[in-house]
Amino acid sequence: MSTDRFSMREAVRFGWVTTKSHFLFFVGILLAAFLIVLIPDGIGKALSDLADEQTTGLGLAFKGIGLLFSLLSSVLYLILQMGFIRISLNLHDGSPSGFADLFSSWRLFFKYLLGAILYGLRCFWPVFLLGIVAAILIPGLRAQAPSTTLTAAIALGVLFLVLLPLTVIWAIKYQFFGYLIVDRGLGPVEAIRKSAGVTDGAKVDLFLFGLLIAGINLLGMLALMIGLFVTLPLSLIAYAHVYRRLSGAAPVVQRLEDVEAEPDAEAPLDIDMGTAESPAPAAVMKPPVRIASKSAPASAGEEARTKGLFLLFYRNEYEGAIEEFTRAIGQDARYAGAYFSRGMAYFKLGEFNLALKDFDEAIDLNRDYAEEAGVFVQRGLAREKLGDRSGAVQDLRAAVALGNRDAQRWLNWIMEQGEDL
Repeated sequence: MSTDRFSMREAVRFGWVTTKSHFLFFVGILLAAFLIVLIPDGIGKALSDLADEQTTGLGLAFKGIGLLFSLLSSVLYLILQMGFIRISLNLHDGSPSGFADLFSSWRLFFKYLLGAILYGLRCFWPVFLLGIVAAILIPGLRAQAPSTTLTAAIALGVLFLVLLPLTVIWAIKYQFFGYLIVDRGLGPVEAIRKSAGVTDGAKVDLFLFGLLIAGINLLGMLALMIGLFVTLPLSLIAYAHVYRRLSGAAPVVQRLEDVEAEPDAEAPLDIDMGTAESPAPAAVMKPPVRIASKSAPASAGEEARTKGLFLLFYRNEYEGAIEEFTRAIGQDARYAGAYFSRGMAYFKLGEFNLALKDFDEAIDLNRDYAEEAGVFVQRGLAREKLGDRSGAVQDLRAAVALGNRDAQRWLNWIMEQGEDL
């Protein structure tokens, strides 16, 4: 099942693959979150129960302390909700994530709390109002004739059936308020408004997607509840995927096979040095492995960079790719991945000085990403082309120390030239 804006099948598949890759991590944070919420809540209930057995003063103290623990449990529950949103977005975007991310969004607590209150009021006020009306009318109807009571009950039932679809529509319309608060730091009112725009034109599909996810989690519950350790993370990642698609942001971990490429294309970046003296390994760099790096955080320019990678690897349209990478940099001046990608496009055009400048910038902006993505290999090759063999050897040795096998092949070739390095 798919829409023009997101594919349900792709979202579930993405959730499944990501969950498998991080299964033990998810088991750990789910158990930790359960204990973090359960322990203070259990203490609060135990103190409230003990209060009845104490003297009046001591009993009030027990109830007060128990209430504080219950309140703490509720606060932690909301913080953990934000944490799971943050983790799901991180893993979806290819950024590293850890236990600390469960609490990484705590500064947004009051925004999230107000957003949750506004969400509840905005979506469920008709049902709340109907409940108040029913609570007022029902006691008075008991003294009326049965026919009057029946008529009133039918009227309330019909009104409920009319209001229920509206409530569901509004619940779908504003459901991404939490993602927008955690992801973009928006205020509660702005997040509610933006969610309406994100879901515009996709409410029916989101309703069906919600049913699909509910069914998946029902299967997890039927599997002795243990299945929830799979279905809950899958659901989180799937919803993060849908949010990213609907908000127009291409995921950092989107592999290039997801783009419209020829079926047999492997999309290696074959750095041909352009001379008979320089060997060209079959694949100096495979973009699905290193360009989509876990150390590259999500960026406003990711969509432009994804388009540029497609032009670079599948179309060999280097100038068009450079335009896209430059546009990505314009959207995020500290986007190391865009500088790295543009540097490779410059390399393919023979603009080695420009390539070297971009590789330097990528390393300066995010050294962890540069080490993982193989930027040192590419900078070494650029230096070799510019005649700086000593600098090339230095970069390639650094890359070898990081475990890059392509770097070893290039280093061996340079050393075989027999020149004084």
